[in-house]
Amino acid sequence: MTVAITDVVLRDAHQSLFATRLRLDDMLPVAAQLDDVGYRSLECWGGATFDSCLRYLNEDPWERLEKIKASVGNISKLTALSRGRNLFGYNPYPDKIIKGFCRNSIESGLDIMRIFDALNDVENIKSTVKYVKRFGGMADCAAVSYTHLRAHE
Repeated sequence: MTVAITDVVLRDAHQSLFATRLRLDDMLPVAAQLDDVGYRSLECWGGATFDSCLRYLNEDPWERLEKIKASVGNISKLTALSRGRNLFGYNPYPDKIIKGFCRNSIESGLDIMRIFDALNDVENIKSTVKYVKRFGGMADCAAVSYTHLRAHE
């Protein structure tokens, strides 16, 4: 059995620690070093990254993906986290938007789209899976999302 590891420091670490405010110039030296480790993939895009690039960092999220891809080359695959029909946002999009987004993502260097639906509705991930695969990417799907909430005492 082979164990393959996806590193999420380029997306989730700074998303969780300081609201996805890490700039591309700070990521590129780290991306090249992470690539040298030999992970299966580096998750560098998805969740709040698109919104944060545009709203707070004055960066182009597509350029970010392309430059990270150029920095790591083809050793580590690049991964994004997608909210299924909601893509990286909070509202569902029609198929033509999902199609264009997936096509542009793959063309800009994305290799794998990790796809989930917070409501565990398989219908909400079908379009994203279809288009990621159509444009040559790999769809990595979560069958069940689970969050445990604990009431404060």
